[in-house]
Amino acid sequence: MGRLWVMLEARRILIIQLRQVGDVLLTTPVLRVLRAYYPESHMAFLTEEISAPLLMNNPYLDRVIVRPRHSSWREELALIRHIRRERYDLVLDFFRNPRSGWITLLSGARYRVARYHPWRAFFYNITPKMDRGKRYAVLDKLELLKAIHLEGSLTPPRLEVPDAARAYIKEFLAAQGISEQDLVITMSPTGRRQNRKWPLEKYARLADQLAEAYGAKIIFLWGPGEKDEVSAILQRCTRSHILACPTDLLQLAALLDR
Repeated sequence: MGRLWVMLEARRILIIQLRQVGDVLLTTPVLRVLRAYYPESHMAFLTEEISAPLLMNNPYLDRVIVRPRHSSWREELALIRHIRRERYDLVLDFFRNPRSGWITLLSGARYRVARYHPWRAFFYNITPKMDRGKRYAVLDKLELLKAIHLEGSLTPPRLEVPDAARAYIKEFLAAQGISEQDLVITMSPTGRRQNRKWPLEKYARLADQLAEAYGAKIIFLWGPGEKDEVSAILQRCTRSHILACPTDLLQLAALLDR
């Protein structure tokens, strides 16, 4: 791969994607490209608490910096001071909101990169204008790298699931009488937006139909504050299904990987 001479000075790189969980995961293909161009550089990732576990075992990163979701101004200033002390040469802001913009601007980095936005361009000094058409988010992130002359192919997002998470899920499945040969279907019926949710009865009917048609074991997923809603669906089912065990993000990934 070719390099721009200016990129040879990027010995310390910071990637910013504060949230959401899915967007953080979809940034991981970018890390592979950056590491291919900068095998010896220190590479850090700034994200919020909920998403940090997704990155902790990523082989391309040297460090994950965690920012509290609802930080006070004192905490925010402490974070900025810390980032300035790290002396990053290159900051790539994939989140691109005012807060991440200020962090980028005050980082002291020589190269500050984000997609162009008319009201936020002053935070950065490399702001490519990119196609705003709807496409796979990873392609948008890879497109931003072209502004600093980095080319990378599309690869799947990368998530390293630790053995402890897999063991936790294996124990749960065994307790439910689920074997390796069983067909397992997970259902995630909850969500923040009501206009994207089915009525509870339809989830119950679908679960019953899948179990009857395919002999599948149906596991209903839930997160913080969602257990009662999922339990209400199970009560509407005519067949017996399974309520998932409590999981963190990595344990959930282990369950889905089953």
